[in-house]
Amino acid sequence: MLKRSLPLALSLLLVCAACARPASAHPGQAGESLAAAKVKAKVAKLGTGEKACIEVTLLDRRKLRGYVREARDEDFILVHKSGDDVRVPYSQVRRVGGSRPGRGARHAIAISGIFGLLVVSAMLAAASK
Repeated sequence: MLKRSLPLALSLLLVCAACARPASAHPGQAGESLAAAKVKAKVAKLGTGEKACIEVTLLDRRKLRGYVREARDEDFILVHKSGDDVRVPYSQVRRVGGSRPGRGARHAIAISGIFGLLVVSAMLAAASK
């Protein structure tokens, strides 16, 4: 059994290593403007209105929840659950989260689940021989 499962485990490890991405750092002002542009794109993708629920983590680690009322060039207006309007500059945002995972995340979860089932069934088939 070890002769069959060891190559399978090694090939699985090789596939996982091939899919890994190295992290890149953008030092200085260029990195900050790049991060702000990414935040602006995420806010634009979520849209505006009461259905555009959002959770924002700021650079000072505060978390704000609510919906986006208006998105401008340099900042956006977040309406807090209490009804207060908060002006949030894109440059002060560490992370943006929506109300649910996007389509790409759902597809990745489904594909990884199917791949996991295939690996388990292959191991069971190899063990039964």
